[in-house]
Amino acid sequence: MLLECFADCFLKVWCRVGKKSEKVICFVIGALERGGAETHLCRILPLLNQSPYRVMVFCFERKGSLAPELEQQGVEVHETTFFQGSIRHSLFFRPILLLASFISFFCLIFTKKPDAVHFFLPRSYLLFGPLSLISRKCKKLMSRRSLNRYQERYPPFVRNFELWLHTKMDFVVGNSLSVVDELRGEGVPEEKLKLIYNGISQVSVDPVARDLIRSDLGVPSDSVMMTIVANLIPYKGHMDLLEACAKLSCRKWNLVIVGEDFSRIKKTLEDFTMENNLRQNVYFAGVRTDVSEIWAASDVGLLVSHEEGFSNALLEGMSAELPMVVTSVGGNSEAVINGVTGFVVPPKNPETLRRALLRLINDVELREEMGRKSRERVEKEFSVNKCLSQYRSLYNQTFS
Repeated sequence: MLLECFADCFLKVWCRVGKKSEKVICFVIGALERGGAETHLCRILPLLNQSPYRVMVFCFERKGSLAPELEQQGVEVHETTFFQGSIRHSLFFRPILLLASFISFFCLIFTKKPDAVHFFLPRSYLLFGPLSLISRKCKKLMSRRSLNRYQERYPPFVRNFELWLHTKMDFVVGNSLSVVDELRGEGVPEEKLKLIYNGISQVSVDPVARDLIRSDLGVPSDSVMMTIVANLIPYKGHMDLLEACAKLSCRKWNLVIVGEDFSRIKKTLEDFTMENNLRQNVYFAGVRTDVSEIWAASDVGLLVSHEEGFSNALLEGMSAELPMVVTSVGGNSEAVINGVTGFVVPPKNPETLRRALLRLINDVELREEMGRKSRERVEKEFSVNKCLSQYRSLYNQTFS
C-alpha cells in the first residue's frame, strides 16, 4: 500500500505540466474541531480562497466536525489517508498512524506543490515543520495562538528544537502582543515577526430570538444573564467563576456556561453548584451551534482564563454589545479596555471577580454604556475584513 502511494505521488508530479497562476497555501492543523484556532480558520479561509491565492487544509488527525463547513465553501480539506475509523483511537496503532500522517503530508506536498505551508498550533509545527523542509522552494510560516506555557509539559530538548525550527520559518505570527513578545524573547528576529489579531463578523441582536433563547435556557426575562463560552478545561477558570458567583449578595442573575467537557471536570463543577445552592442560577449548555444567539440574549460576557492567547469568544461577546469581564492574561487586556468596555481583573481571584460582576448586575446603565463601546471597538479594531487584509499583506510579503 505504501509503495503504491509513493508511486502514485511521483506519477502525478511527473505528469504535472504548466505553471500555476495562483499561489497555493496549505494550512496544517490536527483536526477542525470546535476551538479557537479552528473557528478562526473557518472564518478566514473561505474569504482568503480567492485569486491570487488558493488555500487548502491538511488535518493530520482527522478532518473534524467543522471540515464540511469549509468544504461547502470551496476549501479543500485533506486528512491522513490510512487507517480510518476506530483504529485511530488505539494506543497500539498511534505510532503507525503518525507514520501514515507523515506519508500523507509528504504525498500532499509533492502532488499539490503548495507555494507555502502555514502551521497552526504547536503539535502541527513540531511534527510537520521539519518535514516541510524537504521542499526548499516552499515558504514556511507558523502561527502561535497561545502563550508558551505548553512548553513546560515537554522536556527541554523539545523547546530547543522549537527554537531551532523558528530559524527555518519565513514568518512567525502571533495573535496578540503578549504572544509576539514571547516569540521575540525566543529569538525570532523582528523582520520575521507579525501580529494578526482575530477578526469576526458582527453579531446581530434580535429581540425575538433573545426571548426564545432565554426561554430555552430557563433564564427569566428580568434576570441578568452572564455567559462564558469556553471549553471545560481547568485553566479556563470556571471554578473561579463559580466561587465568585457563590458569594454574590443578590440572586437576580443567571450564568450560562457553553463549552465541551474536554477535561471531564463538569461533574466537579456541577457538584459545586449543588453544594452552594446555585442550581437555579447556573446552566451548563454544553456544545452549542447557536452561540451567536446566546451572546445576543446575554447581558454580560465573561472570560476568566488563567492563560490565553487571543480569544474569538471575547470578541464575539463584545460584538454582541456586551460588557466583558476578563482576566488580565494574554491578549484579553488588549481587547477589553478596563472601565470602558468592561472590567479586567487578576486571574485566580474570585473576590475581585465577584466585585466586578456585582457592579454590572446592579447597574443596567453601566452595562448598556460599556456594551455600546465594546461593539464600537470590535467594529474599529477587530473586524473580519481587517484581519483578512492583514493575512493578504502577510502573504504578499511572503511571495514578494
